Amino acid sequence: MHAAAKASESTGTFVFTHRLLEHAERLELPLYLREKCTAKFVDLSGLDNWDSVSLRAIAAAVKYGLRSTRSLVLDGIAIGCRPEVFEDWCAAFEEHPGLQHVSLRHSGLDDSGAQRLAQVLHAHPVLFSLDLSHNRVGDAGVAALAEALEDNHALLELCLEGTDASEATLHGLAMVLERNSLQLTGRGSPAQLLRGLRRARADARTSSARLSADAAGVTPSTEIALEAGACPPGRPPLPPRGAFGAPGLAPRPEAEQLFFAADGPSVQGLLQELARRCEAPAPHGTASQREVLCELRCRAADLRCRRQLERQRGEEALGRVAAALRDGRERLGPQEEQLRRLKEELAEAVECTKAVLEGVVGKKVALKSAADELQRERQQTYHDEVTAEKLVHDLRLWNEEVAEEAQQLERDLHVLEASCERLAAEGERSRRLLHALSFETDRESFKPSWVLQSAPPPGAHRMVTSTGLLQGA
Repeated sequence: MHAAAKASESTGTFVFTHRLLEHAERLELPLYLREKCTAKFVDLSGLDNWDSVSLRAIAAAVKYGLRSTRSLVLDGIAIGCRPEVFEDWCAAFEEHPGLQHVSLRHSGLDDSGAQRLAQVLHAHPVLFSLDLSHNRVGDAGVAALAEALEDNHALLELCLEGTDASEATLHGLAMVLERNSLQLTGRGSPAQLLRGLRRARADARTSSARLSADAAGVTPSTEIALEAGACPPGRPPLPPRGAFGAPGLAPRPEAEQLFFAADGPSVQGLLQELARRCEAPAPHGTASQREVLCELRCRAADLRCRRQLERQRGEEALGRVAAALRDGRERLGPQEEQLRRLKEELAEAVECTKAVLEGVVGKKVALKSAADELQRERQQTYHDEVTAEKLVHDLRLWNEEVAEEAQQLERDLHVLEASCERLAAEGERSRRLLHALSFETDRESFKPSWVLQSAPPPGAHRMVTSTGLLQGA
């Protein structure tokens, strides 16, 4: 670490990567970063053997120091796996006033970590490059980042290579980044700014390698200043590291990627030799060749991380398939046993139902006969009802005729009674007239009073009698 600190004083780049930290280094590194480091580019990628206290101490150093730092690389450090540590790092990002590039490749982030970084983007107006490649960030995390970019117009590059996000979600995020790029005004285009940032990092690393070579007393025969993607003569050019959302920068071609079938002695030996040559002062080549080796080491780390992620995804998929199969067997086992019992019961039921079906057939025949008989009875009943209705209608007509005849007889009776009364009155009047005139019977004779007055009475007694009788009459 002391050599890297000494080189950073002249180059402005502090590169301390790909090694196992010792106990003393875990204590000295936070103190150096907080109080003494003035480098613009700080690369701590690939460091291992961290504990939570050391990671939080480094976060505090970023929060309260490193005011000259513009680019911070934390690739391969699992800060996203520990919530309390990641919260301290997010607070450090929010408090740092000048960070322009942060790289968190294969750092154990998930959707919740991406959502927390989206809050950081809301509060950080300077950061314009963020690398979250090879993390378990899905559509929910990318959607949160895209929503944060609705208010943050400074972010120009967001690398999401090897994440779990879908193409549709990434396309929506690319549209937002393109809007930020179109709104950028000032010197240079977004692609030129990002290319300048990479060129500055490459130049700083080259200068650091040259200084290490001079300190070792070795003068390289040829020095080639590497820009982003440059390569020594005689070698094919190295494509840039994949950047999503950076205008004008294409991702690394798939044909030039390295693949390892499995971890074996040859692969481990190759990686160890590559790391040894990268850390050597300068006996294995020029500074430009050292830069190529560092790029190869970074690519090897990316490939190993990608393989680990793919292995994790495969194990998760296999676990889901195994769990689904286990659940299916657990669910289908009782059902299969029940199905077997049901088949046996069904066979018994079929045997039992044969006789029942025969009886049912006989009953159906009897039912058919009964139905025919019922139909005939219904027809006869209908005929009887029609006949009864006809008779009722005839009786009603006859009743009406009889009622009319009775009314006519009553009227004739009233007429006869009136005639009888008139005849009785006429007879009484006639009888009185007859009495009044002269009416004799075998025993009595009646004469009118005027006759008796005109004729001489034969005797007084007789006259009185006749008069009294007449009067009485």
